[in-house]
Amino acid sequence: MFCRNCGTKIVGPAEQCFLCRSEPLSGNAFCSGCGCPTPYPVKNCLKCLTPLVYVAARTSIVKPKSKTMAILLALLLGLFTWLYTYKQDARKFWLGLGLTILSLIVFLAALGFVLGDAAAPGTLTHLNANWLLPMMVSFMIVSALWIWSLLDVLRKNNDWYTQYPNFP
Repeated sequence: MFCRNCGTKIVGPAEQCFLCRSEPLSGNAFCSGCGCPTPYPVKNCLKCLTPLVYVAARTSIVKPKSKTMAILLALLLGLFTWLYTYKQDARKFWLGLGLTILSLIVFLAALGFVLGDAAAPGTLTHLNANWLLPMMVSFMIVSALWIWSLLDVLRKNNDWYTQYPNFP
């Protein structure tokens, strides 16, 4: 079954399309049988001959967001800006959080390596640069995530935020 409003495949019994939040059989743009676009005046789908009943689409309530707020969150909090638009950006948030935790583990391991080389607290027995690469990699990962979140917010147009969460 396909959503008549946006053409997304609907798996199992659903009260709403997971993408556009409309009732699955409401709308006029797509065939519910095969998902292909349908011109308005036809009574059957031209591809699969499924009978088409034209019903006005009833979408969910729009909960607009502010692009300015999203930019400020991206500047100040990096990957946590995706919590502001979690319904659409959940995958990005969890990927960013996992990479941040991984880079934190690498950073702490490198820091432990530096502090573990000390004969007495605060003194190093010999100069060793083996800790520098893991610390640089962890810093680069966190910096790249911050830049990614900022660019992701900037590339979305204002309509994406004003129609949230209904924008595909």
